[in-house]
Amino acid sequence: MNKQSNLTADQERELLLARLELAQAAGGIGIHDYDIVNDRIEWDARTRAIWGVPDDEPITYATFASGVEPDDLDATEKAVAAATDPAGNGRLLVRYRVRSRAGTRHHVEATGQTVFRHGAAVRIVGTVRDVTSEFNASRELERARAFAENLVQTAPTLLYIYDLVEKRNVFVGPQIVPMTYVSTARYGELGSDVLSAIIHPDDLDRVVAHHLAIREGRAVPPFEIEYRLRRHDGSWLWLSSTEVVHARDAAGLPTQILGASLDTTRRREAEALRELLIGEMDHRLRNLMSVIQSIARFTLRDGCAPEVWAGFDSRIAALAAAQKLLTAGDWRSAELNDIVRAVLQPFGGGDHQRFGLAGPTMSIAGGELATVALALHELATNAAKYGALSVSGGRVEVQWWFEGDAKRLEWRERGGPPVTVPTRKGFGSMLIATLAKSGDGSGTTYAPDGLVCRISL
Repeated sequence: MNKQSNLTADQERELLLARLELAQAAGGIGIHDYDIVNDRIEWDARTRAIWGVPDDEPITYATFASGVEPDDLDATEKAVAAATDPAGNGRLLVRYRVRSRAGTRHHVEATGQTVFRHGAAVRIVGTVRDVTSEFNASRELERARAFAENLVQTAPTLLYIYDLVEKRNVFVGPQIVPMTYVSTARYGELGSDVLSAIIHPDDLDRVVAHHLAIREGRAVPPFEIEYRLRRHDGSWLWLSSTEVVHARDAAGLPTQILGASLDTTRRREAEALRELLIGEMDHRLRNLMSVIQSIARFTLRDGCAPEVWAGFDSRIAALAAAQKLLTAGDWRSAELNDIVRAVLQPFGGGDHQRFGLAGPTMSIAGGELATVALALHELATNAAKYGALSVSGGRVEVQWWFEGDAKRLEWRERGGPPVTVPTRKGFGSMLIATLAKSGDGSGTTYAPDGLVCRISL
């Protein structure tokens, strides 16, 4: 301050002009000066650059008007007329488009202040600023806002923003109205009161814990939860919600979440109906198996050897165990690992000293399941009678694997009595033969150290 006070008037003026130039450069601001009395216009270099006018060319009204887009010229002239009207405040603020002589288009914001003398406008001085980037950003923002609004209005999902701190919805899409008895406005205003009123009592604690885990940073995104909401008529609909963090506090913890909820009521109802039907089919199948066993028991009791009846009964039991797994798989398929364990369970399949089971996850279609289960049962029965399971030190290794698109299974016995080739083929041999395919290594090998059976699934 002391140094500046020693400057001459000319030096102070130069300093002020230098500072003004720096400010103009920082803001991209040009200067216009219109001497109304002498009809003389002065533009600085930045203003000239917008119009594409050389530094040595005199500026006239025609220069100005030729650059302004025709659609904007009338409104611009009216704004200048209003600014120079003595009845007004003399301020100018107008936006218009300029096409430079090079053909580039600019969006311009012009400001100014009129100087009045003896009740008449004598001069207007102001700034010119190229706001093209601001205009484009604003237009893109408006497009994004319109897109978001259209998305909210037309999306089949319910969109919402939930405040984890205030525990209320700060935004909710219009889909909530036909879904529940609550209006969009009320849903946002009442917050947690509304949530407790429309969320199923059995789900409310889970939803609250879900939100708390997100707020405390313990949940891993994307956040998913399924719960029930009360409908207008008092019934319940299922919503499946997926959420992401929308805002965080200074510590980086979530404060708001953006969510999308899909009405999954029909899927839930279909699943419940399917489970009911599957349960009924399973129940009837079990009853049918019992009836078959009863018919066989009374039909064969007088003329059938006990071991024949026992074999038949065990086959029915193996088939029933496999069908139970098929029921659990919606009658489409069952995992081979589960089939092997279920069939071998009566033979001590859980004993790791007697059995070794290994293989990848492999699904067996419903149409193949009965044959596979009965084949395993026959192998286990023969092993218990004549093979590795008939002696204390015997062991059975069951392995399965993929070979290209094919599925393979191997049954290998070790530590049993010497193996002899059977003199006749029984039910088990014929069943296994149906699973053998020529050229793929399938079949039964009666090796001296233990039977080996390979089948294609």
